[in-house]
Amino acid sequence: MNSKAIKRTVALAAAFTLGLTLLLAGVPARAAGGKLSATAKAATGSLEQGGDQSVQVDFVHSSWSGELPTEAIITAKGTGGLSGEPSVKTVTITATENKVDNDSSSNSGNGGTQTTDANIAVPKADTDTTYTLVFSAVFSGFSYNGSQNAGLTLDVDYGKGEKFSAVAPVESTKTPSEPDDSGPVTPSKPTGSLIGIKSGTTLPEIKAGETKTISIPLVNSGSSSRYAGKTQVTAELPDGLYFNSATAMWELNFSRISKEQTLKLPLIASDDVKSGVYPITIKSVFKYGGQQIDETLQLNIKITGKEEEEEGKGALAVKNYRLSTDKVKAGQSLTLVTTVENTGDAAVKDIRMVLNGLATEGFTINNGMDTQIIPELRAGGTADITWSLLSSTEMVTGNHSLTAEVTAGELSASSKIFIPVEGKPADSSDEEKPKSSRPRVVIDSYTFAPLNDAGEPDGAASSVEGGKTFRLTLNLKNTSAATAIENLKMTISSAPDETTGGVFTPANSSNTFFIAKVGAGETFTEIIDLLVKADAPPKSYGLQVEVSYEAVLDKERINIDDNETITIPVTQPDRFEVGEVNIWSVMFGDSLNPSVSYVNKGKSSIYNLSIAIEGSNFTTAESTTYVGNVESGSGDYYEASLNPEAPGTVEGKFILTYEDAAGNPHEVERAFSTTVEEMNNGGDDFIDPGLDPAGPIEPVSQGMPGWAWVLIGVGAVAVVGVAVVVILKIKKKRAVRKQDLEDDYDD
Repeated sequence: MNSKAIKRTVALAAAFTLGLTLLLAGVPARAAGGKLSATAKAATGSLEQGGDQSVQVDFVHSSWSGELPTEAIITAKGTGGLSGEPSVKTVTITATENKVDNDSSSNSGNGGTQTTDANIAVPKADTDTTYTLVFSAVFSGFSYNGSQNAGLTLDVDYGKGEKFSAVAPVESTKTPSEPDDSGPVTPSKPTGSLIGIKSGTTLPEIKAGETKTISIPLVNSGSSSRYAGKTQVTAELPDGLYFNSATAMWELNFSRISKEQTLKLPLIASDDVKSGVYPITIKSVFKYGGQQIDETLQLNIKITGKEEEEEGKGALAVKNYRLSTDKVKAGQSLTLVTTVENTGDAAVKDIRMVLNGLATEGFTINNGMDTQIIPELRAGGTADITWSLLSSTEMVTGNHSLTAEVTAGELSASSKIFIPVEGKPADSSDEEKPKSSRPRVVIDSYTFAPLNDAGEPDGAASSVEGGKTFRLTLNLKNTSAATAIENLKMTISSAPDETTGGVFTPANSSNTFFIAKVGAGETFTEIIDLLVKADAPPKSYGLQVEVSYEAVLDKERINIDDNETITIPVTQPDRFEVGEVNIWSVMFGDSLNPSVSYVNKGKSSIYNLSIAIEGSNFTTAESTTYVGNVESGSGDYYEASLNPEAPGTVEGKFILTYEDAAGNPHEVERAFSTTVEEMNNGGDDFIDPGLDPAGPIEPVSQGMPGWAWVLIGVGAVAVVGVAVVVILKIKKKRAVRKQDLEDDYDD
């Protein structure tokens, strides 16, 4: 290229620069002007790979003059590792005097995307004054693939021809040196349960026969970057409860703003449902990262049955009886009056009394039935029941017994009635001597105590544990005041029930005992060690005590058998285990997420698990979380979100409280500690990209905007750079050509 070509290139560059300057200078002056800058960051502190992401953008518009705008339309498009393109957002701008208020927010209702109302500090509505407009917006619906630094391209339209653009970088969790070519990323399934019952929710109640709608506050308990969105919820009811609706499925919508939703269950309780606390199983189905997530939680409801509708509780007793004659002759009729008393503090209805022990060779009902009904008996009240009896002519002289038994629902009581009879002599050789009554062996009392490692009892207990050995002490009595018993054989065995063949077996001993003689009215004690079946479900189980013995009555030796059953409650050991807290140090400004795991290794469920967190140098939105029941063999973990208050040490503890199968409360604590480091701002030379190091921006004069001059300068530098490159290439070619000519000359 000759010198003319070089001059032509330089002239073109100058012409381009001049043309660009004239073009931009021709932009019409606006009534308002200024400079827009924007910075963005992940709303949760940093972006997470996969799933829906939220990005907060902070806008600063300096040197605004003229008529104030009232709203801005913002279009955001992800760049780099951020994909997704939310709909156009409208931010309302409200002018207030002498303050900035960015706290109000609204939901656009478009796929969970969020916008934030922003207010502008306007000290005076004067067209000769310049202002700095500050507002924010939050965009969600993005996905982050973690492959490189992310950013947002923002187009902002204030209306009336006022349009600006800005590019805002977004802090990401990963900045690899090379791009990740592994392909699209499938969001991982969220750990833990997203849907839970709001902490502090009171136990709902319903009465038998009542129709009622109960409200259950459900919360999206995950982090701010994880929410369930549209969720289908179903409920399974216990026996005795029914839905008062044609459907048993409801749809709730959880989002970053609407993290709490209310599930309303229209219920009907049957008239005959029993009192107690029953579980309601709540199932939720939602999509997260393209996957269907199924979650289940349990809610308890208290049902009050008819038997508890009145305050207090009744109690029945057969207080006394009276006869129409002092001594009844064989074949004679008589009247028996029994008195029933309600010793409780509530009325009892439908009381049923039965007279047992009637027989054709003894007493029979004279023109009547052996059962009578009392419709109702108030608290503390009494009622007399009259029986017309007839004695048999074959009755022998002596005391004959009947049993009056009274029942009402679960209430019962009984009492013996002794009637003296003058009849046939019991023995022809001794007509005046009545026949002796048989002696009886009864269990006077019993205690049981678990054995320690040395094989010694640790003291009386109210229950025994599965898989453990305990010592049973039986105190028995010969109730006869006149007759001794001999050759007594006692056998102790586990009573079978509907689920097991018995849960108690003798430990290192026989279950049979022999006693040669027990005197009249004497007591005796027997001790046996028993082993509880390891997997016995928690409840009360029976032990059968069978005795057979001999007695001499009226000069005749007879064999007598007695059988009694006692009950012993069985519980399973509490093996609810809580792991250590997992926590890492963070920079100040980031959130801490300590987590603690738990598992129920016991053979019975634990109930009403709650997790609380407390400590120093942090705040948290949810200090207490209700988990509910944890079945045998299941577990989970709980993760908290903490906001450090200052750099330094953060200390705290998780407090887990629950109830075991016997209703006993327990509490487990797990402490944690970590360090919050000072944020590194890049040293003394660090300059915030959103601020001008030279100080506040001075107002610019009307005419060409500041950004136009910047653009002109960039274009001029680019043109000059191109010209320099062209000139250097031309000089290099000339030098090569000159060398070639010199080489030809030498040849």
